[in-house]
Amino acid sequence: MAIQVKNISTCIVALQAPGVKFNRELTPGRTIPLTQEEYDELSYDVGFSALINGHYIKLIGVDEEK
Repeated sequence: MAIQVKNISTCIVALQAPGVKFNRELTPGRTIPLTQEEYDELSYDVGFSALINGHYIKLIGVDEEK
């Protein structure tokens, strides 16, 4: 299964990873696929982690331990 990120909040969420030229805005309820390279780049970003921990976005297709 591919890695996907879903906006589970009621606001627009912006995701950016300049290292892999990734720039997306997710409207509430929107789900987009991520390549492994995009996921690896975003997973080291503090803001991305804050969005997950703040329950703004949810990752699909990734083990909970990761």
